[in-house]
Amino acid sequence: MVHLTNNCFQNKHPDYKAKKDSTISGWSLIEETIGKEKTQQLSYEIKRILMTTFAAAKRKLIAKKGTYELLGCDVIVDENCKPYLLEVNTNPAMFTDTKTQKEMLPVLTKNTLDVALGLFET
Repeated sequence: MVHLTNNCFQNKHPDYKAKKDSTISGWSLIEETIGKEKTQQLSYEIKRILMTTFAAAKRKLIAKKGTYELLGCDVIVDENCKPYLLEVNTNPAMFTDTKTQKEMLPVLTKNTLDVALGLFET
């Protein structure tokens, strides 16, 4: 899991080009910064928030046979490592402008397709 910040706004900043790879990071940097135990707890808390969110929205989600939808969930974390859900995007950007995106998005795409196609296996 990784949080991809909103590059459609960040890329308008004059220093963006020089600093773009530092605007997005993965779990490895988080773990390096706060430690493995706090990172695991943070991951658990984010998953709990997302499960609660999808349980609340379950009746609004429309299942269509042969389709799937990839949602982007934006989470912010405070200085006490408490996560907050900012928004759920129905059309998340899949650009590979940064090193983290180039590493993560192909894996995300493959894993998503593996899950979706696995539903059709007999």
